[in-house]
Amino acid sequence: MTNTIGSLLALAVTTSIALANGGGEDPKNAFQEKSGWKPGSGINLADSDEFKLNLSNLIQVGYNYAQYGGKSVGNDDATIPKGSQSSFDVAHVRTTLSGHAFGKNLLYKLQIESAGANANVDNANADNTSILRDAWAQWNFLADANTVGLRMGQSKSGFGLESTGALGGLYFVERSSASETFSGLRSRGAWLYGSHMENKMRWNAGLQNGDVAGRALGRVEEAGGNADNTNSQLNVVGNVSFDPLGDTTGGKTNQYVMQGDLDGAKALLGTIGAGIMIGNEVALVGNGVGDDVTTYNLNTAWMFGSGFTAQAEFFSRADNLANNTATRDTEGYYGMLTYTLAKAGNSDMQWGVGVRYSSVELVDVANTTTDLSANEFSIVANAFYHGHACKTQIELTTVDTDNSSSATSSTDNDYLVRVQFQLMF
Repeated sequence: MTNTIGSLLALAVTTSIALANGGGEDPKNAFQEKSGWKPGSGINLADSDEFKLNLSNLIQVGYNYAQYGGKSVGNDDATIPKGSQSSFDVAHVRTTLSGHAFGKNLLYKLQIESAGANANVDNANADNTSILRDAWAQWNFLADANTVGLRMGQSKSGFGLESTGALGGLYFVERSSASETFSGLRSRGAWLYGSHMENKMRWNAGLQNGDVAGRALGRVEEAGGNADNTNSQLNVVGNVSFDPLGDTTGGKTNQYVMQGDLDGAKALLGTIGAGIMIGNEVALVGNGVGDDVTTYNLNTAWMFGSGFTAQAEFFSRADNLANNTATRDTEGYYGMLTYTLAKAGNSDMQWGVGVRYSSVELVDVANTTTDLSANEFSIVANAFYHGHACKTQIELTTVDTDNSSSATSSTDNDYLVRVQFQLMF
């Protein structure tokens, strides 16, 4: 197996050098501003003040090798025993239709997923076998210096910076375990979106069906996703971001954030944010009384110039069980550092490296005094041929899980090797 991994890594490096001689532009987001086509940004089939339709696609393919020591946050499937697993993967195949209709203030987005429909989901209450990812319309009823709009449909909730940002703009192969645990899902609902101070201040608030916690090992009773609400009370969500030194998104929302400094920021630039989600979920004890849930998020991301970036988030969740029988407190966080080299000569080729640490502490469903902690450490080497639109990622990850149950106690160590190629077109 060592020879196999070595051959794949050598192939990835060889492919990087071969593609480095190509040309093209580095897309900053998934939208074009002119009619026609552009590699990495898709095709504008129409573009006018009354109507715009952009068609774009994303493909992520790769190879995964895992040495499992037992069930962990990185291994939710209880059918996978201890031992090794070697597999090629089609992680995501997504097609997106987006634009505006009847004027520039009526926006829409439709995104479907042809692969990975069940990724990072372990809750039977959510219909996550659907290929639908996004399906929403947004009316900006204020669109001058201050923009405020109403969005309705299925969408990301804006809760959590990394989980809200673009899948194609990740610096690592997957989002951190903390982000996936507390904010990994979409939901259906209605939200107000606002932008002020030349987009340095952004916010959203609204009502939605389900909780967006996506990888909590069965500790979330009412996940979001493609599902109706299961009771009479909706979840409340609110988020705010402030960029003190200037807009970090290029006039967009946090959904178009790309990680890493691929454009070579010339000065310090960053964002700080916070979010809250309040919900009433299906009761664990089965007596028909819901559990009150409150989750907080703090986040920040900075570009320091010369290719260096840093990003971190903290999540804190409190589940007040039905009839005040108990309270389950869980938390998680991650921090990451990245460095991207500038383009050399006339080539679009860029190399980048990153390190990330993520920690999650959960409380067992059956025993509210039982803790399960998982610590994840990742290093990644990236070859950007045309920015995030065409890249190869090689990631090494270790996941150490400590289950201190009163009935059983175990410590598991998982080792993961991921090689992924991404193409946006």
